[in-house]
Amino acid sequence: MRLKELLFLLMILGITILVIVFSEIKNNIRPVPETIFIRVLDNEEPVIGALCRADIISKNFNIENKTLEEVGNIFDYVPSNTLHGLESEGYYKLKTGLSKQDKIFEIKIVCINPRAAGVSYTIINNTNFPCEMQEGGYWICL
Repeated sequence: MRLKELLFLLMILGITILVIVFSEIKNNIRPVPETIFIRVLDNEEPVIGALCRADIISKNFNIENKTLEEVGNIFDYVPSNTLHGLESEGYYKLKTGLSKQDKIFEIKIVCINPRAAGVSYTIINNTNFPCEMQEGGYWICL
């Protein structure tokens, strides 16, 4: 009788551990960012007319100095009700070229304001991802 109880407890413990491991794996998998909007600020003010370039590195390809597109109004892409309290200016769009196969990636973005008086530098990768997904599959990185 003791052996059956011990086997039952071991089976329950094993199932519990498997459930925890699989839930952690599932929670740590992020969709790959195909389109990113990044906001450029200088002294908490949106920067208009910045020159932004990105290096995108993945297992499948490397792209250097890809120019980001300045977005006139972020609400043309993302519904305004999803970005509560944010201004519409100062965003730049990057189509990464990444796909679902690119689980490990790194994106380095450098922006220089129009007066060449300030530089913004951001690194986004599969472990450092300061972005939120919005309707339409866009990622907003602040």
